Amino acid sequence: MKVHFFPLLVILVLANASCASNKAASFDENDDFLADDSGTGSVTLGNVEVGITKAFSSAVSKQDAVAVYDGANDIVALEFQSAGAVHNRQFWTAGARETFIKALAQYETDYEARNLPTGFLTSGKRNAYGKAEILIHWWALSFSNRARGRSRLDFGYLFKDRNPYFTVTQGEAKDTYVNTKNSSAQVTLYFTRAMAQDLAALFAEENLYAAISRR
Repeated sequence: MKVHFFPLLVILVLANASCASNKAASFDENDDFLADDSGTGSVTLGNVEVGITKAFSSAVSKQDAVAVYDGANDIVALEFQSAGAVHNRQFWTAGARETFIKALAQYETDYEARNLPTGFLTSGKRNAYGKAEILIHWWALSFSNRARGRSRLDFGYLFKDRNPYFTVTQGEAKDTYVNTKNSSAQVTLYFTRAMAQDLAALFAEENLYAAISRR
């Protein structure tokens, strides 16, 4: 896993944050800590690689996604760019992170047992291993107002060039902040097993505790 520590526009959290993985997150799209980027009290976890298909291309290209931990609310913000240079920020609660880790374990079991379909380029199942509800922000330019909404993540797998990728598909979300007629695009993140394991390691409680202790 690539880990780089550097300043980043991040979510506002309370000072003296502590890791509380058993705490249920309670927030909505308009909570201030989701809207502010001053980064007070947050911890940069580092970068992980994700796979994205760019506009007018079906090929998967790797890019760095930046992860930041808000210990006060027990949320990991994962930021990356999708097609058209749209910025996406996903707010992963403890429940969503746990679902990801369990989904990856099921995928790896099927992978080892060769229990995945083969054939067509796009064969597979986007929602084979569960789902999770999260909040997302999305915007095109650094000075743009950030659209906000609730989205669903589907955990599954898809084939690209006959390679079985573990996938996280971010469903469309209706904007509840800037323009209620606006919706986000569906975005699929593609992971090799190694890439998915890196993200699972980043989500692990011991990593989050270690990040808080370093702050």
